[in-house]
Amino acid sequence: MTLSAEDRIVLGLLAGGGIFKIPKAHRDTAKDLTHRGILIPHGGDYYTKNSESFTDFAAEPEHVWLPNAVVEGAADEVPPLALLRQMQDVRRLRLFVALYDSSDLPNDGGVSRFSLRQPQI
Repeated sequence: MTLSAEDRIVLGLLAGGGIFKIPKAHRDTAKDLTHRGILIPHGGDYYTKNSESFTDFAAEPEHVWLPNAVVEGAADEVPPLALLRQMQDVRRLRLFVALYDSSDLPNDGGVSRFSLRQPQI
């Protein structure tokens, strides 16, 4: 089973386990993952992973390219990656890495604006 970048972002939000509220921007993806049997809805925008059908989709580790400034920091600042780790929130760290994973840094010059844009309804 292949997961899109958006699928991985939503699954990253649920990485800590338990019931979690999915933001409105990812609601359609969560519904799609529910139809595929990966998530279980709990009313409203609350979901959990389906432990019976959920397996680790990445048999091989995926490599994500992060800019040096993110890992080592620029000048004398604390590196952004270190700040995220200090927060001790796995979901934020996974979301941050998933955004970099889903973007084409050399061609977009950073995180693509299409990854951050919410379609108007």
